[in-house]
Amino acid sequence: MVHRNTSPSFIDILGDIPYKPWSQLTMLVLEEQGVDKCVTKPMVSPTDEKENRLAMAIIFKRLNSEMRAKYAYYTNAYDLWERIKFDHDDTEWTVVKLINRTRYLRITSMSDITRFIEELNDIKSQLEVFGLPLPDVYYQATLVGELPCQMGWEAAKITHAGLSFNQACELVLRSVRQETEKAQIIKSKSKPKGDWDNKPKSNPHSRSKNEKKKYTKGRKPKRSE
Repeated sequence: MVHRNTSPSFIDILGDIPYKPWSQLTMLVLEEQGVDKCVTKPMVSPTDEKENRLAMAIIFKRLNSEMRAKYAYYTNAYDLWERIKFDHDDTEWTVVKLINRTRYLRITSMSDITRFIEELNDIKSQLEVFGLPLPDVYYQATLVGELPCQMGWEAAKITHAGLSFNQACELVLRSVRQETEKAQIIKSKSKPKGDWDNKPKSNPHSRSKNEKKKYTKGRKPKRSE
């Protein structure tokens, strides 16, 4: 829902705010004046000229000086509205980029799954803001296609149990948490090294002090030259 400042002195200028909110706010003013039809369909009758001029004035008032000069030769509100949309609305390109992002998301390890689901949900939310939500089956297929082999059971359940995308995410994240907890338990149960393990190991080829004394007893010391 678009909220606007109702102060008479406040005007939303295209360029100061992005095109999407600008067009929504300007459309609200056109609707309040009863001339919104002038920008939704071409003018077909000369009797619409008065409404057309009012719509043009409302639109031009919300353009900066550079844009007013650029569009000064327009005399039809519908054509002006469509041209501004063509020049400034990047919604379509943004949507294409968002959809392409889903195609390049990858899961390379179990630790990537949480990040993958967060990014996929972020793309889903942004597309819904643009009013172009994709069906759940698209996100489900994207998720299942990237799950590692050890999550084959979860992939099969998502595919055949008729789960929604949110339910599929909950199922996968629950499995990730369980695997993480299991790994932590195994790690905590592993035997820590005690003092015995830290003792230096004896060398079987080294002689004890007594053996060395016994071996050297009765021998004359070697003269030094």
